[in-house]
Amino acid sequence: MEKVSYEQLRKTCPPDMLPFASTDELEPPAEIIGQERAVRALRFGLEMDKQGFNIYVAGLPGTGRTTAVRTFLEKLAAEKPVPPDWCYVHNFKDPYRPKALCLPPGKGRELKAQVKEFIEYTRREIPKAFESDEYASQREALSAEFNTRREAIFSQLNKKAREAGFLLQSSPAGLLLIPMKDGQPLSQEAFEALPEEEKKQMRERQKAVEAEVREALREVRKEERALKARLDELDKAVGRNVLNRYLEELLEEYEEYPEVREYLEEMRDDILENLSQFRQAETSSEKMPPEARERLWRKYDVNVLVDNSHLTGAPVVIEL
Repeated sequence: MEKVSYEQLRKTCPPDMLPFASTDELEPPAEIIGQERAVRALRFGLEMDKQGFNIYVAGLPGTGRTTAVRTFLEKLAAEKPVPPDWCYVHNFKDPYRPKALCLPPGKGRELKAQVKEFIEYTRREIPKAFESDEYASQREALSAEFNTRREAIFSQLNKKAREAGFLLQSSPAGLLLIPMKDGQPLSQEAFEALPEEEKKQMRERQKAVEAEVREALREVRKEERALKARLDELDKAVGRNVLNRYLEELLEEYEEYPEVREYLEEMRDDILENLSQFRQAETSSEKMPPEARERLWRKYDVNVLVDNSHLTGAPVVIEL
């Protein structure tokens, strides 16, 4: 019987037979070796794109099942489309319920940058527009037109008061009607010295003139409201012109995304509705701290919740 040495009890592979110096030079296998059936089952399970399906993978510790499955998933995910981006934006109709915007991968980050640039443009250009000579000229023209109408109302009222024998006089308490006789105003003592019949007639005429005064004041208040409305409309027109110069191109870019267009239009309308507040914030910095000014504009920020701009396929999420 021949004696067997320990070297003969095991199979050896001389290192010089291997075409590499170290296993670090090797790429991991693309497939799970020796697990064809498991691979078919895994592929079948992953192709189920409905919710509620799960895959359970079992194996001995150290067999590399986690690495192998992750490699398989990454290869399969690379063939799938990149999922969309998701953004949260302010809901101008219901601030406690922000709106979610779905965009192609990479568009969320782009929209955020575009809106930020638009707000910077708005904060810079709005004050300039309201400091222009053209705006000042239009505002002065509206005020001059109002003053002309108000003077005409009071001129007519003063004429009627004189015809009735009264002098119309302005005071801190309002408009006063002073009795007149022979073109001269009467003092209280002189009025009391008049005959009773004459005083009675004068009081009756005074009531009629007071009604005219009330009507004239109502007309003046109506003109004041009309002036305020026209000034507000002028401000909005100036602001809208500034905003549209930037927004029109942005609205065209997102023509195929109605929810984004709606947000951009609502943002523009909200800025116009709060124009006086923003003008004061940007032109009166000494009255409003920088933090408060920034807080006014913060609601227009686009918050990117899911950014898939870096992906080239479907994501593989590993939860440990």
